[in-house]
Amino acid sequence: MIRRTPRFFSVMDLFFLLLGKIVPLYALIALGFVAGRVLRVGRRSLSKILIQIIVPAVFFGAAATMELRPAYILLPFVCYGMAAITGTTMYHLSGLVYQDRHRNLIGQASSTANSGYLGVPVFAALYPEDISVYIFAALGVALCEYTLGLYFLARGHFSPRESLKKIAQMPVLYATAAGLALNASGVGLSQNLVDLWGYFRGAYVVLGIMIVGLGLSGVKSLTLGGGRFAALLWGQKFLLWPALAFGIVALDQQTMGLLDDTARRVVMMISIMPLAGNTVAFAAHYRIHPEKAATTVFFSMFIGLVYIPVFVALFIH
Repeated sequence: MIRRTPRFFSVMDLFFLLLGKIVPLYALIALGFVAGRVLRVGRRSLSKILIQIIVPAVFFGAAATMELRPAYILLPFVCYGMAAITGTTMYHLSGLVYQDRHRNLIGQASSTANSGYLGVPVFAALYPEDISVYIFAALGVALCEYTLGLYFLARGHFSPRESLKKIAQMPVLYATAAGLALNASGVGLSQNLVDLWGYFRGAYVVLGIMIVGLGLSGVKSLTLGGGRFAALLWGQKFLLWPALAFGIVALDQQTMGLLDDTARRVVMMISIMPLAGNTVAFAAHYRIHPEKAATTVFFSMFIGLVYIPVFVALFIH
């Protein structure tokens, strides 16, 4: 007979608590599938709305309203570094397997994570008092996605010079800079604008997860590309990202001690989020294997359904 210790019960309670918070979000994937298959909602049109309007508004509001404490200023740089290291590593590593645009898509997908659409509600369910710190840190991942990640993806269509021009055209960069400038000036947002930002945050989560189902709606059959494509992306997301985060946290603890417990928790939480829904939007926008991207992201989210609660219960909480 197995003796269940209090630690066992605390781990299991946390697992089911998180599971209950995550499952409803996954229902949005099904709604996205219905929107695409039954209502014929255009995938490219929705991706443009998300990338060009919703995302810039959300990050402008986050940058303008969050508390800029010195202890947390480092977090976006740490998260950008994790994303950049992983993306660059996978871009070159996948070149040993693929000599076509699969490599560009892998580089982009490895340079980001679902730290926003899925990560924000999950983190808020566990640590609502620290959600502003999490959002601020997630800015680093988002900026890597829209700079280095987009550069990898655009190189499948354009020269390096043209790719850099595409990056410069992304409104999220200017929206984030404007929000930080407004925050630093001490002006802030009126309550009406804060309320409006809340509506954009809701749309950000809903549309960001729905677009995975929307991408799947155009897939005649689920395909993982012989398994190599999925193995590379799942491996970097569920093994390389957490290992890198563990290394950063351990190094900081043994040396400078710049990160407090909240900051370390944020870094670890961001590292375990599944593949980003924006990968589906970008793949559709640039027409780089959108069906394969949607399938791989879809299954990564279901891996995360179990992976996230187990990891949080054992290593973070």
